Amino acid sequence: MKHRVWLLRLWRLSVLIAAMALIRSQCRSIDRPVPLVKEQAKQWFPGAAKISAPDGETGAQYVTDGFGDLTGVLMQTLPRANDIIGYSGPSNTLIALDRNRKVKGAKLLSSGDTADHVRRVLEDAEYWDQVRTLPDAGLIRNVSGATLTSSAITRGILRALGSAERASLLFPYPLELRELQPLFPTATKLEHDPAALGGVVVLNARDAVLGRVLRTSPASDPVTGYKGPTDTIVVLDPTGKVIREIRVRDSYETEEYLSVATKDSRFLPGFSGRSVESMRNFDLQREGVSGVSGATRTSLAVVEGVQRRLNESSIGNASRFRFELRDGLLIAIVCLAGVLTFSSWRGNRWVRWIWNGILIGYVGLIAGDLVSQALLAGWATHGIAWRSLPGLAVLTLAALLVPLFTGKQIYCHHLCPHGAAQQWLGRLTNKKFVLPATLNQWMTKIPFLLLSALLLAVTAGARINLAAFEPFDAWIFRASGMASVTIALVGLIASVFHPLAYCKFGCPTGALLRFLRTGASQHRFESRDWAALGLLAAGAAIALWG
Repeated sequence: MKHRVWLLRLWRLSVLIAAMALIRSQCRSIDRPVPLVKEQAKQWFPGAAKISAPDGETGAQYVTDGFGDLTGVLMQTLPRANDIIGYSGPSNTLIALDRNRKVKGAKLLSSGDTADHVRRVLEDAEYWDQVRTLPDAGLIRNVSGATLTSSAITRGILRALGSAERASLLFPYPLELRELQPLFPTATKLEHDPAALGGVVVLNARDAVLGRVLRTSPASDPVTGYKGPTDTIVVLDPTGKVIREIRVRDSYETEEYLSVATKDSRFLPGFSGRSVESMRNFDLQREGVSGVSGATRTSLAVVEGVQRRLNESSIGNASRFRFELRDGLLIAIVCLAGVLTFSSWRGNRWVRWIWNGILIGYVGLIAGDLVSQALLAGWATHGIAWRSLPGLAVLTLAALLVPLFTGKQIYCHHLCPHGAAQQWLGRLTNKKFVLPATLNQWMTKIPFLLLSALLLAVTAGARINLAAFEPFDAWIFRASGMASVTIALVGLIASVFHPLAYCKFGCPTGALLRFLRTGASQHRFESRDWAALGLLAAGAAIALWG
């Protein structure tokens, strides 16, 4: 009997994973920067005549005037901030920097977050004024009612500004495919290298890695030879651990000294085959290297520039784990909800009354951390935000996994503020409206039908605001849309006359959690499982057809 229960649990878990995979395969993840045009640059640089292609390493796009002189730099926060998720997805912000790398302004280009949260951020002029003070101002005020969204946008901007420090103002020319094709004849494209060294990855038509390339500027910009700094490219093997070749790309040195240094057959070619680690620790005196005769200062400056580049820390893509007070409080509430779920305390009237007050006051009105279709679809598309929102991640995992493996509805019964509010309101009157049995039976199917419709719509690639189909955004009332507020009010009023009316007759998230619920006494493949199988088949057909 037990093995049947576990097979059923694995089946329902597989359904959840398959549904998330379908959503991820069909939703357009905004993980790429968008092409920029001159008109966008002229907002901050009126004399803009040309925008360079994105630098493969930093993402910087250099703005030049009609004379070819650098006037500013444009940065997009994606793809480097693709893992910084607000409530349900990442955001792409365009940042304009002057020649001194000072922020002139910023503009949100796109966002995977819910429409109401994004609208709230866009309308807050004070927030965007503060952005111009970054990075000197450190952390800035989040937008009230859209804390997670604005915080993610700010952190994305800070990461881009960190990457901007890697943008050279002396050599503002990104590595381009045509420049590297003599080294890699079969190369078809370049991509940002997420490895520790940064730089670019060189790929062929089959996306096989041919090699990795990085340039020494701006790390080498402070290193002056005889007359000025030199920008050098370092060609690495596909693993990024062995140097294949070092060649000078551009320089402020005199042509005579530079020619002597680069034409010496024993100088730069002598570093080919060295490991990156040995080059980092290369000691000129110990190795007996005194530079190229006739261009000593120039050649030694090239070596020092390469070493500086290999020894510096690059801007990585992985976000740091963030654990704040709100995360600790939310995890503590989840743990206490677990105690209520598995103990007799859940039946104590006063404990229930106080606990519902905590859920309404903190989880709902203060934190606004509720599980919803918008959240689940966003995380299915962009990944779980466990690094930036560990408390909400624990809450969501508990909501999904506890009913699956224990048969207990920890979220619906002990964590949902909207459910807690309905329980409070249900005590206002003892006169309850009883629906006819047939009507009640059909109305209880509405949440499952709504859940199915939303899944198929998202799977088909429809760009709909999932938050508008549930009341949960209304708890963050400063950022909520009219649809969420209307559903919330209607559901709460209905709960006065029918216990937990919205939970029973309207909640698609509750329908998902009821589907997952698998108790020890349940061991049969039920109608909901057949319905889920048919729904997955329909979703897969839509995905293939689309």
